[in-house]
Amino acid sequence: MAHECKPCDIRTCPLKACESGRTLAKDPCGCCDQCSRLEWEPCGGKDWELGYCSLGLTCAAVSQTGAVTLPDIGVCKVLPDSPEAGLEDERCPLQTGCDRAGAMCVCDARQSCLGSFAYPDMESCMRAGKTESRRHEHRDRQREKFVGPSNPACMFSGCNLTGQGCVCESQSCHHHFTYINRSQCQEAAEEMKCVGITCPALSMPSCPEGSVLTKSYTPPAGCCPTVPPQCTCDLRACHKPQCPSGQKTVPLSQATGKPEDCCDVLECVKGNVYKPSRPRIGVVFFVFLLREVVLV
Repeated sequence: MAHECKPCDIRTCPLKACESGRTLAKDPCGCCDQCSRLEWEPCGGKDWELGYCSLGLTCAAVSQTGAVTLPDIGVCKVLPDSPEAGLEDERCPLQTGCDRAGAMCVCDARQSCLGSFAYPDMESCMRAGKTESRRHEHRDRQREKFVGPSNPACMFSGCNLTGQGCVCESQSCHHHFTYINRSQCQEAAEEMKCVGITCPALSMPSCPEGSVLTKSYTPPAGCCPTVPPQCTCDLRACHKPQCPSGQKTVPLSQATGKPEDCCDVLECVKGNVYKPSRPRIGVVFFVFLLREVVLV
């Protein structure tokens, strides 16, 4: 909720370069674009500083049922009742824009922290379509004229780590790069930043059956974890009994969401299944005779 967040102008947003498997997600405060959190990773916290979960995952309470309540820290997990979590979220800013579907532009508006639109409006989308079409035509014409690069040696690309950070080049004539791309270079920079720093040993609790160990959390600018691993329920381990025909499941006890009490206890009982009754032949014959007597 907006009232839980401090003003955006006094917040420091993390870097936007996301590793494989993550997408950019705007936090529900509407301030920062962050890399989405993956399954079993911490999330939420004050001002959503630990991030927002990837599509299909809910920032759930660690030792309770349901979603986390800020400013508590939660964990990204699958909740069976919310398989499309993140597609729309009333806590998130309203996003409007358009995407291309073949030769058409499809525009929409939704409250979501994930999946920003490719184009801000219909005009930009249509203009991009025309530009792309002209680019294809130009590329086809150039392909017909192409006889080879003027200098085949100028085909190297990569990055070097300098005092100013990662410096990357493409189509260079010299193969002098330490890292093949910016992502690899930034990972190396993070590792070098923490060289010589010894972090305290993390406690690794043994989790009860039906629960898993969450991942730790290290702030983007930090070297040591600030949130240790914890045990949390894996609700996919809970199984609903398959009841025979004419029976239904009823809860005997409701789980608390603590690691040792993850799943509701359900039982199959006979349900109120309506079956139309068939009148007995003798009764039908008696009613028929009685009707004949009355008529006579």
